[in-house]
Amino acid sequence: MKILLPLDDSTYAGYALEMLCCLPIREQVDLSLLTVIASLPNADLEALERRAVETFLEQRSRVLARQFRSATAHTSCGSPGFEITQFAAVEEIDLVVLGAIGRSALLRVLLGSVSEYVAVRAGCSVLVVRPPTGISASRFLKAAMPGNLLIAIGNTNCDRRMSQWIREMKIPIETEIHLLHVIERRTYYERDLLRKASAHRKEVRSLAKRHLETIQSELQSAGFVVYTKICDAPHIGQALVEYAAERECELILTGDHRESLIERALLGCTSRYVLRHAPCSVLIAR
Repeated sequence: MKILLPLDDSTYAGYALEMLCCLPIREQVDLSLLTVIASLPNADLEALERRAVETFLEQRSRVLARQFRSATAHTSCGSPGFEITQFAAVEEIDLVVLGAIGRSALLRVLLGSVSEYVAVRAGCSVLVVRPPTGISASRFLKAAMPGNLLIAIGNTNCDRRMSQWIREMKIPIETEIHLLHVIERRTYYERDLLRKASAHRKEVRSLAKRHLETIQSELQSAGFVVYTKICDAPHIGQALVEYAAERECELILTGDHRESLIERALLGCTSRYVLRHAPCSVLIAR
């Protein structure tokens, strides 16, 4: 597996690195470290900045090469989000892992906007790392792998791929997995459309129930404890975030539902809402 870790000097970038170091499959990972630096008007100063960053990354990559199959260091200049997604595409990266919030002294930008840009535009899976609300850094590093994991189900084929992803990443069998399907409840229907809307929700709920049971069975056969729930809510993203907070989930896993013609695409406003408001890490699996 090829994993890209965009690295700056922020605490959250450190969280992302520590989570990577806890991966059970790290010995099968080719890790790329990337720092994007801003273009400076003074060429000599820019060259000095680049050499300093390259030295730091080379030192870090030599240490990480002992934990991963390989670790390489890279730098580039430009817009962070664009450079990260371009690197991921050119190098055929399987997973990008980055901190939810970070501030680089070189870039002078909030990584929050960068993480959202990468999560939405990257062609590969993206893990945005955010320690659960209120958790200390030391406690997070001791339990970087999720104890409670929430999977957002949308009645599409990519839901099955998320189940496969859990097995491939060798998520600890002690992890409790929650499968949640949210049916969007709209309140603005005219009276003569209410019956049709009600019938549609019943059909969706029936399909979701069968779909949840199939995925639950697959995960239970692998030894996981799996809970399922179907709920109606006016806002899908808010329902996911609230459920994750109530169950103290450490990771929300959702697929890229742009391929779905049945349900509304999760990767639009819903994914952005979850990325911005989730109390924990978020992974978009592609």
